[in-house]
Amino acid sequence: MVRPHYSKVKYRLEMVNEFILIVFGYHMLTFTHWTDTSTQFDVGYSYIGTTLFIVFLNMGVMAVYQISKLQRKLRLDKLRKIQLKMLLLIEKDIRDDRQLRVQNQARRGLIRDQLDLRT
Repeated sequence: MVRPHYSKVKYRLEMVNEFILIVFGYHMLTFTHWTDTSTQFDVGYSYIGTTLFIVFLNMGVMAVYQISKLQRKLRLDKLRKIQLKMLLLIEKDIRDDRQLRVQNQARRGLIRDQLDLRT
């Protein structure tokens, strides 16, 4: 079986939409001259209800997906800010370390000159 959608929710929504299309086809049969007008009137309400159901179902699924995408984006933005702060701290630590190495090297030079251990 070929599945055009990767998620189960989208696949199931597609199946519901296809089923509703079949239901719409059967509704259309009741609007012919084979049924009386009172039945057509009652089936019309069913048709409107089914249409509203499928519209709100699809809109609800879209809203849920958009909200989850927004939440994911906000989480990623927060992680990026944390990562940037960490990189800035690491960069500061590297600068401080280099400065301390230079200072230590100068101190070692002074100590060597004072002790003059080479002679």
